[in-house]
Amino acid sequence: MRKLFIMLVALVSMGASAQVTVVDNTNNGSQPASQPATAAAPVRIQGNYSPMNEDFDYVDRAQSWALGLNFNAGLGKVADNAGLGLKLQYHATDAFRVEFGGEYYMESSHWTEWDIYMNFNYLIRVYQQMYVYPIIGVGFDHWHFNNGYTSNEGRVNANFGVGYQYDITDHFAATFEAKYRLIKDFNRCGLSLGIAYRF
Repeated sequence: MRKLFIMLVALVSMGASAQVTVVDNTNNGSQPASQPATAAAPVRIQGNYSPMNEDFDYVDRAQSWALGLNFNAGLGKVADNAGLGLKLQYHATDAFRVEFGGEYYMESSHWTEWDIYMNFNYLIRVYQQMYVYPIIGVGFDHWHFNNGYTSNEGRVNANFGVGYQYDITDHFAATFEAKYRLIKDFNRCGLSLGIAYRF
């Protein structure tokens, strides 16, 4: 009986050792089972616009179009109207683009105004998805004044300014622009805040 008991104990011990060996082998001997696996290195993905991503890579805009909506504020002495604008942009290269747009300024001090324009921009990347760009262009202004008498007039203008663009995603961008418009007898400054969709 004593010999039989010793043999049973020996068999149980051998089985436990074999089980431990099987568990250890699942790790292929590369590192201790309690130590976590090493994380994979970050992958650079074009168009990943997270501000926290140090591996940011911008998207090539060459030969692409964008549609923008602007909220405008005129700062002229004659008229300080608020308005809305719509523009279509074409990126001839990654940095150079041309835009065609129109704006309508709501009535203020019996004065309403609309304009059309063509501007040229050159985007300069300052940090990740942040850009600044000069603005130069030409346009046509038409205004309507009604204060006891009615006046309608239109004149050619020249636009000069600077803009800031922040790429939110591959397709959406937020913009802020400050422009000075040269119009005979009606020079004025303007600010605009906009959103654009690139397609």
